[in-house]
Amino acid sequence: MPVGDTTNYLYGTNFINDAVAAAIAANPGDPNAAATATAQAKQDLQMCYYGGQCTFAKYDPLRGDPFFQLDLRLAKDIKFGDRFKVQLIGQAFNLTNRANYGNNFNNSIGDPASFGHPSGFINPAVTTIPRSLWGEFGVRFTF
Repeated sequence: MPVGDTTNYLYGTNFINDAVAAAIAANPGDPNAAATATAQAKQDLQMCYYGGQCTFAKYDPLRGDPFFQLDLRLAKDIKFGDRFKVQLIGQAFNLTNRANYGNNFNNSIGDPASFGHPSGFINPAVTTIPRSLWGEFGVRFTF
């Protein structure tokens, strides 16, 4: 990838594919055009690296998004005498309504259309769809 564009993870693959496509279009009858263009493009990428214009990607740069979920619980105690108490409870889960993808991103550079897009999500309570903001109310009576 170019030094100034460190998130272009498909640079090398696209560079080689473009070089091969251009070579095949320029030499339609040559059966060795693709192999020659591939070798030349790989050599050009090496020279880009050795010349300081390209760099390798950092280790595991697409590790994923950190998990974040904000839950809230509000409670109000109401006393009746010395022994009886009623507690009103309201709870809300996932207040930010954020989808947590974690490491579930497509990281196959062989599929450039979906590369870097989420392929799943972290959802501890549900296995079918991400759960959005939800809440519940309750009453507790102690004596």
